[in-house]
Amino acid sequence: MKGRTWVVWGSWGKRIASSVALAIAIVMAGAFCPAPAAAGSTVYVSNVDSDSVSAIDSETHSVVEIPVGNEPGNLAATPDGKHVYVPNRYPTGTPEAPSRAGVGVRASSTGYGNVSVIDTATNTVVATIEDSSFDEPYAVAVKPDGSEAWVVNNFSGTVSIIDTSTNTVSETIVNECISYPEGIAINPNTAIPQAYVVNSETSTVCVFNTSTREYVDTVDVGSGPHYAAVTPDGGAVYVSGDYVVKIDTSDLSTTWFDGEDADYAYGRNMAVYSGVGSTDYKVYVAPQDNFLYVILSDDTVDTINFSYGEGEYPSLYGVAIVPGTNFGFATDENGFYDYQTGIYRNGRVFVFDAELETEITGTGLPIMDDSFNTPRAITAVTVGSAPTALDLQNNGLGAGWIGSCGMVVGRDGKGPMSAGESAGMIALYFALLLLPVGILKLVHGRKRLPLEKAGIVALFIVASMLVASSAHAERIVAPKAQRFHPTTDGQGALTVDTDQPLCPGQFNVGLTLSGAKKPLDMGDIRELKIEKVVVDELYTADLTVAYGLTPDITLGLDVPYDYSRDNLNYADFRRNGAPGVRDDVFHLGDIRLNAKFRVIEGNGYGLALIPFANFATGDRDYLLSEGKFGFGMKAAGHFDVAKPLTLYANLGAEHIGDIATPSSGAGYYTPWIQYGVGAKYLLPWRKDSIVAEVNGETSWATPYAHSTLSPLEVLAAYRAEVAPGWTLQAGGGGGLNKGMGAPQWRAILGIAYKM
Repeated sequence: MKGRTWVVWGSWGKRIASSVALAIAIVMAGAFCPAPAAAGSTVYVSNVDSDSVSAIDSETHSVVEIPVGNEPGNLAATPDGKHVYVPNRYPTGTPEAPSRAGVGVRASSTGYGNVSVIDTATNTVVATIEDSSFDEPYAVAVKPDGSEAWVVNNFSGTVSIIDTSTNTVSETIVNECISYPEGIAINPNTAIPQAYVVNSETSTVCVFNTSTREYVDTVDVGSGPHYAAVTPDGGAVYVSGDYVVKIDTSDLSTTWFDGEDADYAYGRNMAVYSGVGSTDYKVYVAPQDNFLYVILSDDTVDTINFSYGEGEYPSLYGVAIVPGTNFGFATDENGFYDYQTGIYRNGRVFVFDAELETEITGTGLPIMDDSFNTPRAITAVTVGSAPTALDLQNNGLGAGWIGSCGMVVGRDGKGPMSAGESAGMIALYFALLLLPVGILKLVHGRKRLPLEKAGIVALFIVASMLVASSAHAERIVAPKAQRFHPTTDGQGALTVDTDQPLCPGQFNVGLTLSGAKKPLDMGDIRELKIEKVVVDELYTADLTVAYGLTPDITLGLDVPYDYSRDNLNYADFRRNGAPGVRDDVFHLGDIRLNAKFRVIEGNGYGLALIPFANFATGDRDYLLSEGKFGFGMKAAGHFDVAKPLTLYANLGAEHIGDIATPSSGAGYYTPWIQYGVGAKYLLPWRKDSIVAEVNGETSWATPYAHSTLSPLEVLAAYRAEVAPGWTLQAGGGGGLNKGMGAPQWRAILGIAYKM
């Protein structure tokens, strides 16, 4: 009796040990997975009337005031984001600037004005540069290698060149072309070593070679020019003023905006935004009004209107984009009475989404702080990896579920993964994928794991794909909250089809009810402290019908009907920049039609081709539909691993929208790669089964490069035959990452009848 008891406990002990080992592997993988490197982004605003610079944390919106010199001007940051150079127009203590007629006394030994150097790590002034060449330093630009800072002197019409390694003036450029300069920009493309000095008096731009210091040419840019900004590729310089003029850097030819587009009265600061992975750009111009002009790379013009209330009359003077993100910040130099707090404000800073061209609103926005006192010029820095930008996403199962990195929590645009992070995340996901195998061993009591060497290799490949798709977050809008399409014949997993067709003349009719929480959000709570839920709750009833046409051909139809709660009318939000209408909506979803053609039937395996079409019958305004016709084909197969276990796999592509690829570089209208891996496990005590799957898709143009464009979801359900011909299944799951259409959780209840 004792011996028999020992055998039983030994068997169970081995099973428990196997499960514990798998659990330890998961915990260890999460523990040793390196956390993403911290990133910091700060926006610096010069306050003309308080002789200070306000440092705004781009994530928390907290503000630190940094005292600098007298009347700080158009400041600029070094490319590494470690220092900000602030030109102070007048000497400290000078109560009034002398006139341009020469009234007043200038100090010849130290110059008239100085330049403050801010350490962005501590937000303190670490150097104050004095030099006799300074004469009302007005604006500064830094070379792309960070070695020099070029400062224009408004009164004397010269350029002082600062050696940033020593923070001393190494050279002064004197040229008759320069006359009362107010702006300067340096080409970021090292192959085009040019500096552009904007002269308000003569309405010209002087071009200098930044390597040889030689004068290159003078460009006429119309009346009242103030500032300049260069596109990321260095191909064009935009100059603001009473008009905006684009200068082609290859031949210094100009493009003047005609008609109403030319009315950029009193255009001041400018900033250039370029989407991640895109060659397109947008130029933002602050016209001292309550809106920003947006000049697109194709020379078309948009505007962003900012909200204001009673007694508020914004005068947007400065604009900047946080490097590596789509966060934009714009300064309002006007004072106004804040009726909500009863306080008179000396200025504020608005926040906007440069990709969506919309103001970001929420608690604490626009930013108001006592340090703001006629805030004008603005620049932004990012030290380390860029923070998360405003993005379509959701919280997924992984918002703190397991570990500290990887797909389960998502990197959220933190940049490329290190080798250590990749290895740790692959181990984590490989352990997670092996966990069901361990559970099957525990339940079924098999002496060997129901997985051969080929299966181990396949799981490792899948784990690597999961890791690859969590490396970045694309900052674009990609709709389709409704991604769930159940199998029409009910013979595969939940959405993963099998190659096995229905018998000729056989019908399968099913009704699948599903509910999803937050299948589509906009924003990031951790990084921005705000969130805009696009689709909060989505409930869908899918009527599915399948018919066996021949022994090898089955036709299928899926007709979804949606009820969505608390939706954002995205079309209204995108078009007007308003908060958007939120509503509960009933509507037809995207109807899907498919056909299954079995091409291979073997002993324990098979393969079929499934062409399909999605019809644009859903509601596009609420991002529950693409609003575009889609078509594609996938291969579906099955493999009987063991008597109780069958694996399913799908791989295919779907094309949505226009055939031609847009110039945006986002790859949204190019095909999508779609895939899924499923399993059915027959329970040992009856004919019921457990089905599970991982399904997802990724952009054909940038496969696995962006988590937003590579949603992944895990689903599982209990399937039982409740009566002859009748099958009932219930289960759920959720998103593994923050991709579009991968919800926080999804619940599923379905019933089908096969006749």
